[in-house]
Amino acid sequence: MKKFLVKNGIVILVVCGIVVFLGIGTWKYREVSMQLHELKTNPSKLQEFTQDDQKTLVVAVGKLMELPSGEEPTIAQVSDAEKLKEQPFFMSAQNGDRVLIYTKARKAILYRPGINKIIDVAPVNIGGETTAVTPSVVPTKTPEKQTN
Repeated sequence: MKKFLVKNGIVILVVCGIVVFLGIGTWKYREVSMQLHELKTNPSKLQEFTQDDQKTLVVAVGKLMELPSGEEPTIAQVSDAEKLKEQPFFMSAQNGDRVLIYTKARKAILYRPGINKIIDVAPVNIGGETTAVTPSVVPTKTPEKQTN
């Protein structure tokens, strides 16, 4: 009789664990789905957040070095640093680093937000010339906070 009760107790605990896990998973799925739906129906919220983050990033980098004036940079985030290691500009890059590309000034800046440090600066040749820095990185819309 004791074995029967122990086996039933274990089965009940496993079933309860599965039910709780499925409940939490369903709740999280619905929460994320609602947020995605809200962003699809009102993309201006995403744009405002992006512009504020970009301004914050430019201000942070501007405190570390003189930035080109008269243009807004194109900002990208390094998503796979290993694939970029062949390019000299990205040799020290890590996932999560930001790249600020100033096309008029022909300058690219590699910045690591986690330590608030400029990692590298390089010229960018755009147009008919070959590109000195080929930023094969993912454009960022919502930069994540780094904790290194």
